[in-house]
Amino acid sequence: MFLRFGVCFDDLSDLCWQGICLQSRRTLPLPKEAEGCLRKSECWKEREGGDDKRVMLTKYPRLETITETSPTSNEQEDSAMIEDSLPEGRERTSRGMLRNSNELNVLVLDDRNSLSEIESILRKCNYNCVACETKEEAIKFLAQLPINLILVDVSLFGKDLLDQVRNSRVDSAVTITGTSDRSDDVLTALRLGADHCIYKPIKEAELKTLGHVVHKKQGEIELTARLEEKTKAQTELNKRAEDLQNRLQNAIETMVRVVSTQMESVLAKANPTTETALMTVIHQLQKNDVYAPFLDDMLSTAEFSQVSRKLFLNAGLLSPTVDVHTHHRSSSTDAAMRDQMRDWGFDASKHSETDLLSYLEAIFSDFDLMTRFRIPRNRFRNLLLEIQRHYSSNIPYHTFVHAFDVTQTVYLILTNGKAADLLTDIDIFSVLLAGLMHDLGHMGINNTFHINTHSPLAITYNDRSVLENYHCSLGFTLLARPENDILSHLSFEEQKQIRDHIIRGILATDLAQHGPIMSKWSQVLESGYKKEDADHRSTLIQMLLKGADIANPGKPFDQARHWAILVQKEFFAQGDLEAKLQMTISPFMDRNQQQIEKMQIGFIDFLVTPLWASLRTLLPALEPFAVRLKENRDKWT
Repeated sequence: MFLRFGVCFDDLSDLCWQGICLQSRRTLPLPKEAEGCLRKSECWKEREGGDDKRVMLTKYPRLETITETSPTSNEQEDSAMIEDSLPEGRERTSRGMLRNSNELNVLVLDDRNSLSEIESILRKCNYNCVACETKEEAIKFLAQLPINLILVDVSLFGKDLLDQVRNSRVDSAVTITGTSDRSDDVLTALRLGADHCIYKPIKEAELKTLGHVVHKKQGEIELTARLEEKTKAQTELNKRAEDLQNRLQNAIETMVRVVSTQMESVLAKANPTTETALMTVIHQLQKNDVYAPFLDDMLSTAEFSQVSRKLFLNAGLLSPTVDVHTHHRSSSTDAAMRDQMRDWGFDASKHSETDLLSYLEAIFSDFDLMTRFRIPRNRFRNLLLEIQRHYSSNIPYHTFVHAFDVTQTVYLILTNGKAADLLTDIDIFSVLLAGLMHDLGHMGINNTFHINTHSPLAITYNDRSVLENYHCSLGFTLLARPENDILSHLSFEEQKQIRDHIIRGILATDLAQHGPIMSKWSQVLESGYKKEDADHRSTLIQMLLKGADIANPGKPFDQARHWAILVQKEFFAQGDLEAKLQMTISPFMDRNQQQIEKMQIGFIDFLVTPLWASLRTLLPALEPFAVRLKENRDKWT
């Protein structure tokens, strides 16, 4: 038995050291780093018929001659020392050693019958090879040798071996071998983390590709390391940026507080010239992105006298309708507006879009969201106007009024339905904003039409939730504009959460996803809803948006009928387009076969009632909606 450079060997007949292969008198090139370590006096002991012989290496770099002599006393001592260093229980199973760590060094773990054949093929491929029959042996070699590929039979593979590989040789690729009748075991190994598989009987051509497996593994490791380094740097940068932002905000807020406390006394004694100068200063501050949000908050929350408030209103510094951020607003106008928003009978179609914008501002203010997330009032209004402009007024149903109606219905579920108690502030803000954006840019034609006509949107989004993906993309495009960026004062993690909630919520409104989402919601209810479970809250957000999007049949019947007529008009417009393109007209879209009652009853029975019933399981306060939904269904019959 032999040990060289900390590596164990068996009898010389099986020795393959640092590229020196003496088995069957074959030789491989000797690496340069080994040349300086070899001396004429170096020898190894071979047991053969009880006689000790010395084998001396006599030619470089390719060994072709072997000289036999008797060992010296020093060499016998070396041999004894080497044998003492061997691991306990070492058997005749090691058949190879490695040339150098820059080449393909393969550890083979297989049964005795397969090892010789696999080794033979590996040598033909000029790979360095170490062969083992047991996991324990393989694990010892992994800790000692620069192995970069493990070729292991599936019957010997296990998570314990894989864990050892990852702990000791993180850059080693693991290839599973096995016969075709063990394909299930091979797949299980791949799922556990193996990198590649080869089916037996193994062919030389397949082993020649192992270099690519190693290179791929090394590439993955390098990429992971770079990503981890980048993530670490980004986290540190975000932390420093957030700290700097907090310090800046504290400084600015201190300045603005001083201004707000002194402004009233200055205005009480001011002459027209002073008032004009003061208004000029405030207007200049409002144009500055740094001061604007804090100034808006100060103007809308501070208690000013009627004279000062009138001066600010005339200067355009305050909104005449919504100018307070408090959760429960005290003025009679604000209270009346809040009460209207919490009424299931509120009819958005009876109000102008300008009025609806004010109502939206009231909705967001009612949860104190503007203050909680330090949302600049001017940017929020800019965003509302941009969203309004990007809803078409040339189609019957998917308009800004529908977007408002869905958002107000979400608000009803949050307040009257008590869903807000089960969500965080970020969740509430996200679901309301998603309600506004959920049909942004709708053209009045559905996903099926886009897919069947290979529209640019269908091609862009690969026929998957075409419109819903487009609504999300357009919404975040508008939100990214500096003048609309209401999320600028939120942390990176908060912005990430809001984006994720909005995307998941809007994509959930695709009816093609109805089944999977309902199934997931059932699992949440069965396990018991937990507010601290982020996945539960995310699924609830999806259900709120889905429920609000199809809630029209549960509104007062005159409203339900109004919305149903608008849907039918939009359907007929698509049907006309399909007929013009000589396509099959979609169900309920043929104006020559008007079936509005049948359409509404089917919609209520198969979609609205089951979804709202499942929501009511968690939110029993939604019972009034269920009662009206049943009444409306009876009226459609």
